[in-house]
Amino acid sequence: MSKQQPKKPVTKTTTPTPKKASGGNNAVVNYLWRNVIVLAGVFGIYFFFSHMYAAQREYDRLRRPYDELGNKYNNLVSQYKQLVAANAPAETINSKIAVLQGLQNDLGSLQGQLAPLEEELIGDTTYFWKVTKGYQWAVRQMAIGNLEAVHNLDSVFHADKTDSTAQSLLSAKLRMKVGVYSLFEYVNKNTPENAVILLPYGDSLLSNTGHWNFIYDPEWTEYFIYPRLCLTAGSEAKRPELAKRLTHVLIVQRRGYDKLKYDASAVFHVPFESLPPEIVLPIDTPPSELKTPY
Repeated sequence: MSKQQPKKPVTKTTTPTPKKASGGNNAVVNYLWRNVIVLAGVFGIYFFFSHMYAAQREYDRLRRPYDELGNKYNNLVSQYKQLVAANAPAETINSKIAVLQGLQNDLGSLQGQLAPLEEELIGDTTYFWKVTKGYQWAVRQMAIGNLEAVHNLDSVFHADKTDSTAQSLLSAKLRMKVGVYSLFEYVNKNTPENAVILLPYGDSLLSNTGHWNFIYDPEWTEYFIYPRLCLTAGSEAKRPELAKRLTHVLIVQRRGYDKLKYDASAVFHVPFESLPPEIVLPIDTPPSELKTPY
């Protein structure tokens, strides 16, 4: 008899049944709630900031025209003083006064609107406002404000047609930036290129006011009138060779007439108080007529 082969053990294979996902609905709900909370937080922060800076935005909106009118008013005051000093006709002076009075009324109206806003902003002592004031100043006033000022100047230059050439545009920008640039333009037109000009003393009357910039400084002034050379009154002994070559005197606030080698009052038959406050004159011989910058 043949031996029977042992049977192999039969292993049963069981197919795993997938488990049902537990808590599926809860995950969706939680996800939606998280989004709702995030959106609510975003909108809450937005409305919080909008309310906080509403007064600041209104203040900035009114402050820009107020500053522009203030600058215009200051420029007109300077022109008015120059007209008075030059004994301009009464009609011209009165028209300037009328314009100044109108600007005063406009400035007063804007100031009345700004005052309560300033009180509100000053009274805001919240911690957040304190720590973000520097940011607000940098963004709103420095960045945005300066950009708007540049665009406004471009519009003014285009309206005046001062941007027709590159040189005229540069001159217009320098007149806006440098207070005495118009005086330098006058000097360039009324002196030869090889002129050596005596500048006024650099005392407190000129050096402590921004109106005259650094007109008493030879190097600073030569930057605008080169190739003409300059020498400050009182420094002749330090540069004797240049002092011997002096051809003109730049008179500012009637200071410098004593440096001329002739009596300007006698030559032009006017009292000293009626001489032009600003003018450039030859140092040796008087001109045939007075050409003033204003």
